[in-house]
Amino acid sequence: MGVDVSGHPIERHCHKCGAEPGQPCMGKRGPRVALHRGRGSRSSVTAITAHRLKTESPLEEVLTANILGWIDHHGVVGLDVASQVPIGPYRADIMLTDGKRRLVVECDGATYHNNPAAIAHDKRRDRYFTIRGIAVMRFTGAEIRRDPRGCAAEVGMWILRP
Repeated sequence: MGVDVSGHPIERHCHKCGAEPGQPCMGKRGPRVALHRGRGSRSSVTAITAHRLKTESPLEEVLTANILGWIDHHGVVGLDVASQVPIGPYRADIMLTDGKRRLVVECDGATYHNNPAAIAHDKRRDRYFTIRGIAVMRFTGAEIRRDPRGCAAEVGMWILRP
């Protein structure tokens, strides 16, 4: 199973180990820390993208794909990842559930989250989720565009926390 990388077909493989884009490289010396990207680059210029879950914005698509890539890379099992999950009167962008704990990940683009009314609405949402025992992580559009894998790694810290 490969992760589709924008502009780079899935049939491109690592010349060292044959891994597909988005999968861990086994390299000549064993596993590597970095995931493959479309051109094999280690820079964060090309973000991993996937269409496994329905998303409503490019920011959500990029962050969801990078979270799924982090999960695949670290071999995490028993974790449910869903998008556009209705929770009471709200809908979570991304929801992770491990059986005992739940995390809502919100992608806050400047278009819809940059005025006082929207900020107040987001705070009410956060309180609603927190009262129900759901942790919340918010990432700005700038953070996601600048470092989608770093944002996914922060979500990964929550996943690895006991």
